[in-house]
Amino acid sequence: MTDGEWTAVMAALVGSWPDADPLSSDVERFWRDQLDGLTATQVLAAVRSLMRDGERFRPVVGQIYRRALDLSNDAPDWPTVWREIRRAATTYGGRTAPGDISWSHDLIRQTVEAFGWADFCNSTEADRAVHAQMRTVFEMLTERTAREERYGPLMPSHRPSRLAR
Repeated sequence: MTDGEWTAVMAALVGSWPDADPLSSDVERFWRDQLDGLTATQVLAAVRSLMRDGERFRPVVGQIYRRALDLSNDAPDWPTVWREIRRAATTYGGRTAPGDISWSHDLIRQTVEAFGWADFCNSTEADRAVHAQMRTVFEMLTERTAREERYGPLMPSHRPSRLAR
């Protein structure tokens, strides 16, 4: 984020919560560092959305970060995913690998791969059971993706293993 963009973010915070105490320069530097992976547009949208939600007190940097990620989440909703999976099963069948199918979102490909594409296409289980199981897989993958976006390098999978010494 450029200095000018950061100034706009700070102005939005002051304008939205004029009664809040000013941030010290150390705290402002910390906030800027924590929000560094986001664009100014994302941060400003998060601040505006928190203000429009009627937040009475200025949010902390973690609330702004999370809201920015939530607003940037482009994961499709479950009914859309289910329709696309069923359409692909009818169109391509289990002989076409999920990676060879053009999905509207990569989470859908990940879902069918994790569930088992050929198993899904050849399933004789009741539609409701398969629907519920596939939805669970999709929701777990969606949450994992959101967690990775929120916590990134803080997650254990991103840290060197102690066993690798």
